[in-house]
Amino acid sequence: MPLFMAQLGYSTLYIGIVPLFGFITRLIGIPLVGYISDKFQIRKLMLFLCIAVSIPTILLFLAPEAPDIPCEIPTTANSSIGITTKSIPNAVFHSTSLDNNWLDVTRFQFFLILFFLRGIYELMKNVSVHLTAAATITQNEDDEEKLRFYGCWGELGAGISLFVVGVLAGHIFHLVCGEKLPSYDIAFLYAAAVQCLTLVALPWMKYEYLEKPVVNYDEIKRFLQNPHYILILLTCAHTGFCTAFQYRWEFWYIQQLGGRPLIMAVSGLLRRTVVGFWFILSGGIIRKLGELNVIAISQSIFAATFAALAFMENAWFVILLDNFQAASSILTHASIVIHMSKAGSEASSAFLRAVILTFHVSGKEIGTFVTGTLFEKIGTELTLCGYSVITLIWLAVFTTYILTDKNVDGYTHVPTKDNETDEDKGKE
Repeated sequence: MPLFMAQLGYSTLYIGIVPLFGFITRLIGIPLVGYISDKFQIRKLMLFLCIAVSIPTILLFLAPEAPDIPCEIPTTANSSIGITTKSIPNAVFHSTSLDNNWLDVTRFQFFLILFFLRGIYELMKNVSVHLTAAATITQNEDDEEKLRFYGCWGELGAGISLFVVGVLAGHIFHLVCGEKLPSYDIAFLYAAAVQCLTLVALPWMKYEYLEKPVVNYDEIKRFLQNPHYILILLTCAHTGFCTAFQYRWEFWYIQQLGGRPLIMAVSGLLRRTVVGFWFILSGGIIRKLGELNVIAISQSIFAATFAALAFMENAWFVILLDNFQAASSILTHASIVIHMSKAGSEASSAFLRAVILTFHVSGKEIGTFVTGTLFEKIGTELTLCGYSVITLIWLAVFTTYILTDKNVDGYTHVPTKDNETDEDKGKE
């Protein structure tokens, strides 16, 4: 989406705004759809409806006629609607004041279409992911090792998709101000086609429903009021904030450094492969080092890579740093999920996972908007340096806490049969 909008002349500010409506629909829609699906036991039907709606929604991104980008020899920006005109030699855009006013209105209308379509698509996509994950958990009976392998295959599939789209975009061109540019429209066609494949697996998906879901609200209240878990959740949000660059702005940044679609294709394939690799290894690493130590190490990697990215001039080296960030993202998220699983009973586990996801997504969407705003206002170098400094400060706070708090080991304790109470054993 950022590359698609950038080619249409929209500034980073407006590119960062587009996902916000998707964030809102996600926060409101997923709990509502989940409640309806469970109450009436129609998860499979709901998944079918989400896929059926998402396919035409994706194609609708290409339905409105995109306004032509204004071409001028000097590069200028329209502060009112965040449009950057493209400087193309020997291609000068001549227009009257009336023409410019019409162009501004047309571009803003097109932006609103993208804004609302993105919101609908994000809701359908995330409900589909949620329901598919529920079927996967049911199929594997909560076997963590199997679930990690499923996650690995999912990331490999995403990497292959990014590679295919990057290669196709590098071979399919369209004219902008007399210059041949990669056609990122192909991403929408590819996504719609791949969505159809999900329908193939639908008949084999199985779901389980709880007759009377039990949630220990007192336990959840204690959890949300505990300073330790508040710090962990804020760290989760900060990690989401950091991953916003990787998932929303990295390809745009590569393009700014002169990278072609081939570099983006390689980057997407390697990143997702690395993520899948760390999905499998994360459990063993976390058991050996401990969740809190892994979180601290991952935060230090984020700080170092942001500082390096700020001064990076070669698009290929961005791929190297991206793989370090990918590892940090997975290890942090996996550590937080494992750590939080010890915070409450099994009855509250689903709610705690939802809280973790909400904080992570909130951080990512806020990070997307803030990054786009800062890129436009102060530039990429200062923005990325600022992220590095902020992450170092957060790392200092987090490390000081885990080194000085006398009760921190109690939060990482793993119950075993040897230390169960007599009451617990009696219940068995």
